[in-house]
Amino acid sequence: MKMKILKPAISNPSADNITLATLVHVVATAGTDLVLSKVGGEVIGNIYISANGSIDLVKDSTDKITCPTSHCTPIAYIS
Repeated sequence: MKMKILKPAISNPSADNITLATLVHVVATAGTDLVLSKVGGEVIGNIYISANGSIDLVKDSTDKITCPTSHCTPIAYIS
């Protein structure tokens, strides 16, 4: 699997659309809850990420991420 970094990582995002990315690589520096919400603030869902854990999150471009103690990088997969 190859990944292309689209923009620099955003540290500790709070209601951030992560540069309108639809795929975001999230690395937690400490155990944390990631909350995904719609533009109006309605929560779509949340997931706990353990310390030093990472996930790749697919989202709509306008969805917002709140995730303290993390780095969120907009990415694209390349085949």
